[in-house]
Amino acid sequence: MIEGLRILFLIGLLFFPVWGFGAEPVKFRHIQSIYFDEKGIGLKEPEGLAWHEKNLLIVADTGNGRLLRYSFQERNVTGGSEIKIPQLSNPIRV
Repeated sequence: MIEGLRILFLIGLLFFPVWGFGAEPVKFRHIQSIYFDEKGIGLKEPEGLAWHEKNLLIVADTGNGRLLRYSFQERNVTGGSEIKIPQLSNPIRV
């Protein structure tokens, strides 16, 4: 009898979600896609992304072995200047 109640309880957990008390989820909004740098060279395997404050965006272009620096102002991404660091042959994370 108790074994049957345990099974019903476990089945009930599968069908009814358990509400957690976690932090609010982060919501992202697509503003603009980035495909090229300022010279028109395409990104190859961009894997890392970092941003500072509200206006600086750094993208790790792993396939081309470089970092790209973009500016973000008024819902528009501009720039794409290349940052080459000899010690980072394949930047994955920023």
